[in-house]
This record gives sequence, structure tokens and C-alpha cells, in this order.
Amino acid sequence: MITAMWSTWYATSELRGSPRVADAILSRNECGRAQSIVIAELSGFPFSVAATTGVEEKARRIAARTHAARSWMSEAFGFEPQIRVEVLGPEDFAQRAELPALGLPHINDEGTMFLAGYATSTFDSSIAETMRYLSAADRSTFVQAYGKPPNVQTFVDLLSVHELAHTYHMQRGWSFQELWMGELFCNLALHGYVATHEPAVLPALVTLPSAAHRMPPEMQGVTGIEAMGAENPLTYVWYQFRLQVAAIRLWDAGGSALLREFYDHQLLAAQQDGRADASRLPSAIDSVRVAWPHV
Repeated sequence: MITAMWSTWYATSELRGSPRVADAILSRNECGRAQSIVIAELSGFPFSVAATTGVEEKARRIAARTHAARSWMSEAFGFEPQIRVEVLGPEDFAQRAELPALGLPHINDEGTMFLAGYATSTFDSSIAETMRYLSAADRSTFVQAYGKPPNVQTFVDLLSVHELAHTYHMQRGWSFQELWMGELFCNLALHGYVATHEPAVLPALVTLPSAAHRMPPEMQGVTGIEAMGAENPLTYVWYQFRLQVAAIRLWDAGGSALLREFYDHQLLAAQQDGRADASRLPSAIDSVRVAWPHV
């Protein structure tokens, strides 16, 4: 599900026309599948971890985070997904990842998570647009979190926890009825993990979405929560950032109990009806739909 969503973003994005990206995609398509590349398998984790030579240190950090996040989520949701983590250099990412153009963490239906072991520029256009709406004080906060010029790679790397959260419904065979519901669930899980296990990087997680929240809704062509989609990259990012801001408020108000209630409601609906149901949302979660876009 998440892979198909990002694929739509890629297909409509400016990245699609990049010569370097086009060459990588062409190479991938000529082979019919990703070429087999020799990468190192790293030991010491309860799931498979692989890394391109030169990014092993980052791979171990990401794998340790994934281990901690999976342990925390599995205890909360009563289910442990099967995963594999691959942290790759540019060439390997272009050939092995399912969405090589974006450089963003993503996970496939089999539970293989692909992460770039190098700096990416995917959010540069979103940052440029966001900065137009920031006050001097907000700009100062932004610089404190990401430096000048801004480097949001820590934020990008944290999105692997969001992707991990998707496995808790994907590997149980159900999906959320509406896109915003699934993305809010994963953002709430991401925020909850960082708040409880890695509070030192909380500014890196919340500052970019909070800054983007300053962009007035009327600047977007489409703002209805039910219309969330990846057809326009900037609009899609606006939705995601706003849902992340909503996740901050929800976690502060309800914590892990609300996250578990959200999951249990949707799991029960899926078991009874074959799909999670928007009519069975906890009232706190449904408040996001009611207040949207003013969350």
C-alpha cells in the first residue's frame, strides 16, 4: 500500500525527469528486476540487516532503532512483523529499492525496508515553500533544529519508524479504509516511539512539520481530508505534515493508550468486516477529521 502511494508521487514528481534517476530506472527496467549486488549482511540483530560497504555504521544505528521500535510496537499491538532492513549507497539504492528516485525510507509487502545511506534532497522544495511563511522566531527554531543551510536527514531517517508501523496492518492482511487514517496511525506510532525512546531527536521530528503547518490551508488546491492523495507532491507533503502535527497533539493528550485504542478499533473492524472502518474511530482520532484542516 505505502509503496503504491509513493510510486504515484514519483510518477508525478519533478524527480522523474532527472537524468541520473532516469538512468537508474532504465537500468532497473532493462534487467526486468533489481540486479543482484553483493552487500554485507550485518549480525547482531533479531532480523536480517544488510548494508552497502561504507554505510555499515549508519546501518547499525538504523537497525538498532528499528529493533527498539519493533519491540515497543509489538508489545503494544500484540503482534511481531517479519522484517529485513537494507541501508544502501546510491548505486545499490537505485538498483535494489522499489522506489529509487525518492531516496525515502519505504517498505514492501514482504517486510523489506529500504533506506538511503546517504543524504537525500527529496524535501528541498517543501522546505523552500515552507520558509516563505515562517516568522523570524520560527526561522530561528528551524535553524536550531536543522542548521543553516538546513539539513533534514535526521528527520528523513526517522521516517523508517513510520514505515515500520505499516507492517502491523499489512502483515495482518488489512488496510485502513481511508489513506489519512493509516498515515495518522503511523505518524502517531512514530511520534510515540521518539517521545518515549529517543527524546533527544524530538526537535528533528517535529520542527519541519510544525513549520509547514504555518502554510495557510487556502494555499492548497485540495484540502479535504478524504481527498488526501499523492497526485501532487507538495500537496501530499502538506497533508502528511499536518497529520504529524495532529499526532503530536494526540500523543500529548492520550499517549500509548490512545495509540493502542486506535489500532484495536481498526483491527476489530477488519476482523469483522474485512477492512478497517472509519465509523469505528476513537473519538480523539475522529476529532482530526472533524477539525480538518485546522488541527
